Amino acid sequence: MTDAPWFFATLPQSDLRVAVTKKRIRSMRLRVRADGTIACSVPLGTNRRTAEDFVASHAAWIEQAVAKVAAERSAPRVLSAESVAARAGLTLADCTDGYSAAWKRIAEETFARTARRFLPCFAGRALPPFTLKGRTMRTLWGSCNRRTNTITLNWQLLAAPQPCIDYVVLHELTHFLYPHHDRTFYAFIARHLADYKTCIRMLKTVRLQIFV
Repeated sequence: MTDAPWFFATLPQSDLRVAVTKKRIRSMRLRVRADGTIACSVPLGTNRRTAEDFVASHAAWIEQAVAKVAAERSAPRVLSAESVAARAGLTLADCTDGYSAAWKRIAEETFARTARRFLPCFAGRALPPFTLKGRTMRTLWGSCNRRTNTITLNWQLLAAPQPCIDYVVLHELTHFLYPHHDRTFYAFIARHLADYKTCIRMLKTVRLQIFV
């Protein structure tokens, strides 16, 4: 669940609105989501004027990023031949106006099979019994709830090649050991998936519309 915005900042000479949210982070961050909304995360102690100045100073970058996302959203959607979905015989019809039962079934099987393949990486570690499930997610590929020991994965992941699913599943499993995205977290991932950065770049090229 996304935190409620602290306030909305408006770009100078533009009607673009940026949702500013305070988080337990060290530096301010900006991103344009796949749905075109703009988010700015700032450390808890940041005052409003500082946050507004930060957003304003990145106005050009924000406008370019928004234009890029808009172009991508208007482009024809193509299910890559390299995607797990296409290789399983699924088509865009299986993810139009929601996800078909076949899409969800194959996704669940793929997620579970991928998780089992990575379990040996956690041998001797305090990995708890966990539940793995799929869900429609607006901005995330996956999430790990350490309180309920539940990993939730975006149904849309099936539109990506298997290496991308490998990365997201390993990423969420690793959160059981390391809750934060620090050096230790990524060092563990790199040890078991050396080309994980390539997987991250591949995920950014997935051209399947996100249904919300």
